[in-house]
Amino acid sequence: GGVVLVARRRWRMSSVLLPAALAEGLCYASVTYFVSRPRPPVVQMDPFNLTHSYPSGHVAASVAIYGALTLLIAAHFRDIRVRVFVWTFGAVFPIVVAASRIYRGEHHPTDVIAGALMGAGALVVALFAGRTARRVAEIRKERHTHAEAAWEADMAGVADVPDDEIPDELPVEAPAETRA
Repeated sequence: GGVVLVARRRWRMSSVLLPAALAEGLCYASVTYFVSRPRPPVVQMDPFNLTHSYPSGHVAASVAIYGALTLLIAAHFRDIRVRVFVWTFGAVFPIVVAASRIYRGEHHPTDVIAGALMGAGALVVALFAGRTARRVAEIRKERHTHAEAAWEADMAGVADVPDDEIPDELPVEAPAETRA
């Protein structure tokens, strides 16, 4: 999904969605590398059995991705009723994913809670990174504009001197023939 947004030049959406997915994936990989917790001792509905349970990567990803999408969609509406509907609809997906992971015997409830917290943290990191990147771009643009204006002033021969430091009359040298 994020690659499609980049290909279609939807920078604002991809600047939230891709970092959220990346932060969630990196955090999940790091935690599962260090924490090994077996799945619940119940009959599992999936034919494959991964060895780790903590945290729920499905829940983390759904919170991060659906949360980012919900933020972006809700930002397009001013009507509070529409925003409430968007947020309600956006919250349903991670809840359904969390419930299904427990129901299927894939995770303990604490795994799902940890996954939800991890997804929320990834979303916060993505939002912070996006806002920081946008502010850095604004500062660079301001500096570039200021530097460009200063360069143009220098090229035009205009000195960057305050008015009170410019003398009223400039000294005039006598022509070379009259000098002794």
